[in-house]
Amino acid sequence: MIDYVDFVVFGGREYVRTRATVPAAQVGKQVGAVRCRLVGSAASPSYQPGEGDAAFLPAGTPLFALRDRPVAAALLAARVDGVLRLYSADHADG
Repeated sequence: MIDYVDFVVFGGREYVRTRATVPAAQVGKQVGAVRCRLVGSAASPSYQPGEGDAAFLPAGTPLFALRDRPVAAALLAARVDGVLRLYSADHADG
């Protein structure tokens, strides 16, 4: 059994869900999409998540940059059940 945190891999970085939500006015262009949802898949415990993999986001979920913020700012948004969730890669930097 694997106990995942809510994450997505994009641009070679792991983004983890924050508690914050994103106002629709802050959502910029789509920069990618989830390739594979790991929860419920046959991935082994030793599987290393790759580009487009996510713990809980369904395959095909669009990933968005934030308006006026480059993707290099380490923030992404994903819409789940009508709510724009915020994902951050900052946790990995320090």
